[in-house]
Amino acid sequence: MSFIRIPIPVIQPLEIIYQTTMPALVEYEDLNYNRELREKMIKLFRNSFVEKLASGSYPDVLSHFSVKQKDKVELVKSVHGAKDSSEDMGLKIRFIEEFFLTDRFMTRALQKATEKEGINWYDLYKYKNEVRNTIHKRLLKKIEKNLQK
Repeated sequence: MSFIRIPIPVIQPLEIIYQTTMPALVEYEDLNYNRELREKMIKLFRNSFVEKLASGSYPDVLSHFSVKQKDKVELVKSVHGAKDSSEDMGLKIRFIEEFFLTDRFMTRALQKATEKEGINWYDLYKYKNEVRNTIHKRLLKKIEKNLQK
């Protein structure tokens, strides 16, 4: 008996080549750490709080200050409800803005508000009343601390 050899071609597995483009990995900046955003929020809330002071929304803050001489504002231990002239109120507000509502104070107050409320820096304006209340409480604590010195 004779064998016939028939060459059988070896079948290679099919190679399927997928040509896909992978989307580029993009990293977005976390806006909570954006310096420009923080500076804008600090400026916004400082101006907002000063406007509220001028409108008389926080009489307990203004009552801790008195105008002794023409251009001299001092802290007062006794809280009094005397009516101030618009000129005296303007002096008090400028004094508070310059010596109490500093960048450092506002940064810490806004940081505290973001931690307390569990919100992002870019969402602070949505919670402006809560943020103003936090600033108000921290300002009163700072005033009390300076009175004890």
